[in-house]
Amino acid sequence: MGGLKLPYSITRETHALEDRRTKEARDLEAQRVREAALQNYFQQVGELLIEKPLRRAGPGDNLSTVVRAQTLSVLEGLDPDRKRILLLFLYESGLIYARESVVSLAAANLSLANLSDANLYLANLIEADLSDADLSDAKLTRARLEGAGLSEANLSGAGLSEANLFEADLRIANLSDAVGLTDEQIDAADFLDDATVPNGQKYEDWLRARAAGRMGRTAALRNAP
Repeated sequence: MGGLKLPYSITRETHALEDRRTKEARDLEAQRVREAALQNYFQQVGELLIEKPLRRAGPGDNLSTVVRAQTLSVLEGLDPDRKRILLLFLYESGLIYARESVVSLAAANLSLANLSDANLYLANLIEADLSDADLSDAKLTRARLEGAGLSEANLSGAGLSEANLFEADLRIANLSDAVGLTDEQIDAADFLDDATVPNGQKYEDWLRARAAGRMGRTAALRNAP
């Protein structure tokens, strides 16, 4: 006689439980690896800040090049919250200020980063990949975002006064209620297909409304006595 067979439903539940435990174990290991990578990065860059003249280095200098390489490498494996921690570390260490930037973040993988409410005043984010990032209510006054990839980024309520958006990719980005954003800044961006502008309109509708307004003002001036 064969052994006792468990009902199919119990077998299925057992396999599902095992799969769930395996996934949880893998997720925990991945979190451990990410945290270890981040802490190792802090230690290495922190030593350069203390023992070497890192803050006096400029883009292209040996120290700057080393830190940039470490930064790009570590960011590739980080989750959204740890990307936030790393970026704020660079900012608060004075390494990515627009006027005296030490570490270039061009091509840095900051996609999906959780940067909501972050203070990035005067930050140098030129050509950084911020696609799908959460920048809602972030303080980006006078930040340098030239050529930055901001497609599908959430910039709702962000402070963007005097931010440089020249050739930035803002496709499908949410700029609703953004503070201080001017028509000139919007015009300077490279792509804005399906983006939502500060007044809540889609970019294409906003363009048409602006053109119609200008035509109306021109006609009114022509008809003025």
